[in-house]
Amino acid sequence: MKAPVHKPSPKPYHHGNLREAVIETAARMADAEDIQALSLRQVAQKLQVSHTAPYHHFKNKAELIAAIADAGLSRLEAELKAACERSAEAPPREQLRALGMAYIRFAQAHPHYFRVMFRPDLFKEIPVSETEPPDRSFLVLIDVLQRHVGETGAPSSHVLNLALFAWSTVHGLASLWIDGSLADTPPYVTQTLDDLANRVMDQFEQCL
Repeated sequence: MKAPVHKPSPKPYHHGNLREAVIETAARMADAEDIQALSLRQVAQKLQVSHTAPYHHFKNKAELIAAIADAGLSRLEAELKAACERSAEAPPREQLRALGMAYIRFAQAHPHYFRVMFRPDLFKEIPVSETEPPDRSFLVLIDVLQRHVGETGAPSSHVLNLALFAWSTVHGLASLWIDGSLADTPPYVTQTLDDLANRVMDQFEQCL
């Protein structure tokens, strides 16, 4: 008689950083699969913890997705602020270029966060007061523009319009790149992401 085969049971809830592990794992799973089909149970299985463990930190999937968006926004904000610090002695125009490049590189390095960060429809059940402000990275951009455009005496509405133009341009480029829509771009147009981003930034700077 064969000895009974014992299937390994899920590990008990013991992670010291389970919340962060759930967020990171769920973000990667959502990027590879349909985020609508994602469940906390699947994330628990992936982490090999009990299926109830993630519920110690998240009431439901919407709350988890909101946490993914918050984590991504925090990382992006940190990247943009770091870019500002590295270019602190440069003219505002160069700081703006550094911000644009940092934004695109963040999307390239963290597509699993980037695709969720700007999808509030995925966690609309969560009260706004329970999520982080979505415009933190946008405020970093406005700060740089205010210092640059402010020197010309332009009205604040001009700064906001430029910020929206800059954000939509760079965000669109980043989204097209990580989704593979630029895969067939002719080589004479661009050879690298940096080259393409620089071309976009050159066009934007002509509007300043």
